[in-house]
Amino acid sequence: MRHQPDNLTLVILSRNLPSLGIANLRIREQLLEISSQRLAFTAGEAKTFFDHRLQHPVAESESQRLCDDVAGWATALPLIALSERQSNTPTHQSARRLAGINASHLSDYPVDQVLNCVDGATRQFLLRSAVLRSMNDRLIAAVTGEENGQ
Repeated sequence: MRHQPDNLTLVILSRNLPSLGIANLRIREQLLEISSQRLAFTAGEAKTFFDHRLQHPVAESESQRLCDDVAGWATALPLIALSERQSNTPTHQSARRLAGINASHLSDYPVDQVLNCVDGATRQFLLRSAVLRSMNDRLIAAVTGEENGQ
């Protein structure tokens, strides 16, 4: 990374900051970091979102509270709106109990976004290995019955 050609753009997506020695890139302003805070909806954006999806507009203070309850998580906002529409639950209650929201809605998301986008063999592999908290090639082979655990 220190001696990359000018025409190279490296993109790294990570939930944790990787230890790649990127401080020098940051100092030279050759690094663009987009944190989860920058990706999060603001209260105003959440209000606009809810105003377009709910029958009744939410107050500015309510959108702020909703946004705070889910830390601006973009995937949570549609789930809150869906919960309100289907169960006539006030939006603040939906946000507060997001962890307990209808499990089928939460499982639909990875199914739609991941499982439906891969071939059958990969889907079976993902479903079989999903029970593991951590994995290595031997454990994957034992759990899935496939030899290509690596």
